[in-house]
Amino acid sequence: MRFLNFVPLALCVHDVLAAGPPVFFFTKFPTSTTALRDELITRMDNISRWSCTNEPGVTKYALVIPRGGGDNLTAYSIEQYDDDPTFLSHLSAPLVSTSLFSWSTSTPNLWTSDPLVQNFTLLPNDMTFSKPEFAKASNPYIVVESLTYTSGGVHHVMDHWEEEVAAARNETGTLLFGVYGDPTNNNRLWTLAAYESEQYWREVHEKSETARELRFAWWAAEELVGLGSRFYCYNLTDNFPAEVDKILAYLNFDMVSQGTYYVSDGDGSTGRGWRTQPSADVIEKLWLDYFAGIGIAAKERAIGFDSDHFFFQEILKKSVGFLSRAWMLRRILAIIRRVTISIM
Repeated sequence: MRFLNFVPLALCVHDVLAAGPPVFFFTKFPTSTTALRDELITRMDNISRWSCTNEPGVTKYALVIPRGGGDNLTAYSIEQYDDDPTFLSHLSAPLVSTSLFSWSTSTPNLWTSDPLVQNFTLLPNDMTFSKPEFAKASNPYIVVESLTYTSGGVHHVMDHWEEEVAAARNETGTLLFGVYGDPTNNNRLWTLAAYESEQYWREVHEKSETARELRFAWWAAEELVGLGSRFYCYNLTDNFPAEVDKILAYLNFDMVSQGTYYVSDGDGSTGRGWRTQPSADVIEKLWLDYFAGIGIAAKERAIGFDSDHFFFQEILKKSVGFLSRAWMLRRILAIIRRVTISIM
């Protein structure tokens, strides 16, 4: 994952006019000195202002620099054009060809490396929007993020991203949001978003219904009747009950290095194991659909008293799911635990 947030220096936003596929890209300009970056910014700011007035087919033109002040050498541009003819017309405009191209080719040691251009492609569903307030914002918080999934994984997250875009449309301070494909990598998505402020991004968008936080835990003494996870669950119920309400589900990964893939039987179809909490069947389906999508035949196993997920299900009453591969060893350990409990 790559996460970048920016201070905008120039913004130009127009409505999309053409019906053809747009040309949309994100460019990194690695200059060799701060003075050269400032000169580049001045020239591109002039181009942005000219394009905003004279090129209605330039639907987005933003010049941005990283927030925080730690990088004084790099500038970025976000550019979208209605179609290929509009883009080619922009490149041939005198201001662009002289103020940018001629200057950059005649300036020695301008770049520390070649500018890096990342193209974006629109996805089949309506996964982008831009509000009129974006063009008027004085200092929006702009975020560009890339997310790389395992083979076939993009297909399984599209429903989530459709929900994310729909929710963002209703957020008054989310001014622009889009999810895009990567023409160079079918397993990567890009998001481009702009918010009225960093505070709005942190306190509203990131805490919206579709935004979830992940908490990772490594449990101690699982073989001793889940000593670590059992303590964790009881500690939450006794001392931090509000934290229990924040937990949506628990996923357990145990002995996943080799062997057949086994996933939790959340819908009870195996006819064995402990009763499950609501939505455990959804977790099972996510597992099975994912493995089917990458050509792996996973098998179902009953949810039982054989790993740390048990305590989240029975103590916290949460939906659980697991992924395990060393099934026979897990069964032997489960038998040992039952004997241990009976002795205790």
